Amino acid sequence: MIYQGIEYTTNDIKEHIKNQLEMEKENNLKLIKYDIEHGELGGKYIRGSRGQIFYVAAASSTIEDYYWVLLDTDRKVYYDSCVAKPGEILEYIPASMSVLQYIIDNDPECLAEDIRNAVENAGEDVLFTKINLGGKLY
Repeated sequence: MIYQGIEYTTNDIKEHIKNQLEMEKENNLKLIKYDIEHGELGGKYIRGSRGQIFYVAAASSTIEDYYWVLLDTDRKVYYDSCVAKPGEILEYIPASMSVLQYIIDNDPECLAEDIRNAVENAGEDVLFTKINLGGKLY
């Protein structure tokens, strides 16, 4: 990947993530990681700004930004910049997400692997959080 005229590899991104996590002070990456793995956002359904429903599964990084890793009803992976929360948290499981919820409840390991593969195959992102499926981390 090329950013501001410099070519970066996934190893460069992994090194950036490692450095951010090792910093003593709070930073955006640490806050996002906490939100996904232990906070209010990971493993929740949200309504996006255009009314679409997503499941917040993880967060990833490119060399220039952090992204929420979201799933739609067909388990397709979407990314939304972590500049802001990805949408309104829903306190219920939307009917349109019942198949996804069934998979989360009954085959989370397979779904987590599908998410990892989708992010890896996209080629520019590296996961920096565990995948939160139903409150369990994979």
